[in-house]
Amino acid sequence: MQFPVLRQYEFDTWYDQNGRIVFTCNKGLNGVWFSRSEWIEIKDMKTGTVERTITDDTLPGGPRERTIVYQAPFDRCDREKDYEIAWVEFERRLK
Repeated sequence: MQFPVLRQYEFDTWYDQNGRIVFTCNKGLNGVWFSRSEWIEIKDMKTGTVERTITDDTLPGGPRERTIVYQAPFDRCDREKDYEIAWVEFERRLK
């Protein structure tokens, strides 16, 4: 029952060149990356960086401001394609 929701989360989660999440539709993961309207403005960047300043309250000592620099271009994972590639390689090795 949850598989379609999880699949949609993965399909609409985008990463920068350093592996940081730039945008996701996952409601359980919010507050660090860009909103959908901000994402629409930057998603097609081929090069460059965008910055976002957040309040980080994950370390002892209380909240502090932190600036995250995201490196374009942005991409998403395709786990199904990765499994297809791996499957072909395993078949080749095990024949």
